[in-house]
Amino acid sequence: MAAFASDKFLDDQTVRFCQPNEYNDPFELIPEIRLKEELSLPSKNLGIDLSGGKPQFEEYEILESELSDYKYHLNSNLVTEVSKLVGCTCFSYSEASIPVNLLMWAHYAESHKGIAIQLKDRSALIQDMSPVVYRKRRPIINGKYLSESEVISMRDLYVKSDHWEYESEYRLSRRLEDCSEVSDGIFVSKISPCDIERIVLGVNAAPELREKAFKFYKQHNIQVILTRRASSGFGFEPSTVFGAEYSDAVSITEWYRYESAQT
Repeated sequence: MAAFASDKFLDDQTVRFCQPNEYNDPFELIPEIRLKEELSLPSKNLGIDLSGGKPQFEEYEILESELSDYKYHLNSNLVTEVSKLVGCTCFSYSEASIPVNLLMWAHYAESHKGIAIQLKDRSALIQDMSPVVYRKRRPIINGKYLSESEVISMRDLYVKSDHWEYESEYRLSRRLEDCSEVSDGIFVSKISPCDIERIVLGVNAAPELREKAFKFYKQHNIQVILTRRASSGFGFEPSTVFGAEYSDAVSITEWYRYESAQT
């Protein structure tokens, strides 16, 4: 997360739950919706399933061989309606135990000035997340999806171009009414320290943020890793590890060195 958000998280353990229409992808939650004949679907209040639910897109997705039968495009305000009710916060899955993705640090931690939060494997938050699906082709959905469905599953809508695949994104959604509005249109919610495995600071983190990270470690006894550029390769290495036994700190350092040698 970026420096300002990192600062707030270390202060009060809140993260922003952003409305989907505020995201940086103009296709966010906007599948292509088509109909066989030109008509207006009646408006209805759809329920929203935040974490799971039965996927329905496959049932309503129009195959390429059928497209010629669906000539009419439906301009849906689905993303607008969902954004009035729901906010999402985003995580990235990594098989590595410590985040070293250069692009993710550059794009989402404000040029390596922020932090990465690693959740515990057993965290209940992970069970409530849904993966983003990456595809070459934008989903084309039969408009009946909107008229026949009583509940929309958020994970059905988490489809992005495969250009974004490097993010390996997982999303956690919450109703805005369950979040705190800290300023106009900005909603946050807490993440319990009990769900956190460790905090990793970017190589360009400011001294003030490093100081806050140390206080966070002292208060919650959660491991904090400060990083710097590796002496060789396009990687990182730990400069300080708070909250680790000596042997664990050595293992972390060796792991970083191994990863740096691969780049």
